[in-house]
Amino acid sequence: MTSFLTPIHKKGDVLDKGNYRGLAVGSALAKCYAFALERRLSQWGEAAKARSPYQGGFRAKIGTIHNLLMLRHLTDKHRTGPSSCRPLFVCQVDFVKAFDKVPRNLLWKRLQERGVHGPMLEALKSCDEKVLL
Repeated sequence: MTSFLTPIHKKGDVLDKGNYRGLAVGSALAKCYAFALERRLSQWGEAAKARSPYQGGFRAKIGTIHNLLMLRHLTDKHRTGPSSCRPLFVCQVDFVKAFDKVPRNLLWKRLQERGVHGPMLEALKSCDEKVLL
């Protein structure tokens, strides 16, 4: 599958390349194929418990509201519980363009270690092969 990566301006200075995100433009068939792969891999990941229970993003039926409710619960419990005199530290991390920076050979190795093999792994690799800028 070949996709064309088109830069889309998000915010700020139009001359700053960091203010753009890539949008993969491909055929409708390719998008359907990628959707089917993602759905199958997600279902397998949930059933096999291959994902961290702490991962809140990119999961079915778990979204931002769940993370906000968990944070609210923890802060309320901390404020009224026996540890209320100790400070509570919270850290939010938003990795910018994280997937773009992952070395692909390490990604494939990690997927294999988590149990993704054979045709599924080859299908995922094939989706990553031809992206034209």
